[in-house]
Amino acid sequence: MPSTPRAPERGDLILSVVVTAIALAMLALLPAISSVDPDVTVEMPGPSDWQWWVVAAAVLAQGARLAWISTAPRHVLVAMPALALLVSLVPLGEASGIPLVAVIAAAYVATRKRASAASWTPWIIATVLTAGAGVISNLRLDDGLMVPVAAAVGQAVVVVGVPTAIAAAASARHAMATSREREALARAGELEARMDAALAAERTAIARELHDIAAHHLSGIALMSSAISQQIDMDPATAKAGLADVRAQTRSLLDELRGLVALLRSDDGVSVDGASVDGAPVDVQSLAGLETLIPAARARGLDVTLAIPDGASMRDLSRGIGPLGQFAAYRTVQEALANAARHAPGGRCTVELRDSGDDHAGDSDHAADSLEILVSNGPGTADAAVPAGAHHQGGFGLRGMEERAALTRSSLTYGPTDDGGWRVLLWVPREAGHDGDPITTSTPPDGAQP
Repeated sequence: MPSTPRAPERGDLILSVVVTAIALAMLALLPAISSVDPDVTVEMPGPSDWQWWVVAAAVLAQGARLAWISTAPRHVLVAMPALALLVSLVPLGEASGIPLVAVIAAAYVATRKRASAASWTPWIIATVLTAGAGVISNLRLDDGLMVPVAAAVGQAVVVVGVPTAIAAAASARHAMATSREREALARAGELEARMDAALAAERTAIARELHDIAAHHLSGIALMSSAISQQIDMDPATAKAGLADVRAQTRSLLDELRGLVALLRSDDGVSVDGASVDGAPVDVQSLAGLETLIPAARARGLDVTLAIPDGASMRDLSRGIGPLGQFAAYRTVQEALANAARHAPGGRCTVELRDSGDDHAGDSDHAADSLEILVSNGPGTADAAVPAGAHHQGGFGLRGMEERAALTRSSLTYGPTDDGGWRVLLWVPREAGHDGDPITTSTPPDGAQP
């Protein structure tokens, strides 16, 4: 079944009408110029001559073919000068150049639609055909040979070459603009992908943080509740004390969750220096909170001591460390102690804080103005009872420590010690220009671990 011919595009149809109108106007006006001004002689046939109608027919044929130039631009480019060459066989005088108007239009449009890898052969053929038409027409007007040929070649180069060069420059500029737009879209897509990846990583980090906080306390609450269920009939006094511990653990869990929410919402008017969330007090874990964390861990059966330089206070050590850095330091110590209680029950633990500029400071490769926090524990004893809350199953302790350190541009190392224990070493850099005031935390009730 034969396919239905496609209708010409609107732009091609307009081009066809304009070019045909210009050519027909030239064909009609050139004889009129000769009749108006006797000094200007135009040798060309008039409407009463058959040659004039040949030119008109050729112009109309060119216009009709231009209407479909988008379907086959290279074929149309060759067809236009081919028709001009056929018309040049008829003696037309000055009218021999009129068919070249369509050649100019075809050269421009074909170049704009040319693919970057396409051959330039149609343009060469069009130049040769145009030159041939010019040579035939010029030889009738001049008795010589060199001058008509040279004029025809120059005319062909101008008729085909100039619109081709203009169109090529316009195409190159358009391609450059398109390339920039695509590059901008690609960059926007890459930025969006990076943002999505960052959001996903942040959601994962928040989920791990919440898991560690909840599991740290809920595992202890579960164990104490199990013991209370057995003691409530046999030893009511001990059961009541256990309920107090459960209440304290629950309150500490809520305090830690509020502190984490305060940090996450600090850009929404939530202060992290002891201010409030929608008017409610917030306890944010900080370096000052270690003075409560250590006794609370000791009261729960963990053999742990806190060591700070002589003459120094926790306020001095927290100088220049921002809220997020103090929170990360607190959580690192808390997680390290929880891991020690779980993996090395009965082992002696030490939490040591010191300035990186002290004589006994750690690695000189780290920032000169930073706080060094060392949490170490010895090997556990086989007969030691595991303290409540130590069974921190399925946590992300070390990974959470690394993420907090990366978030605060701190440096974290950990690994086994020579005596079979474990050590966690954290360097927290101080912020230039920070006011140095530590975060004030409220003391958790009943001596519970924050």
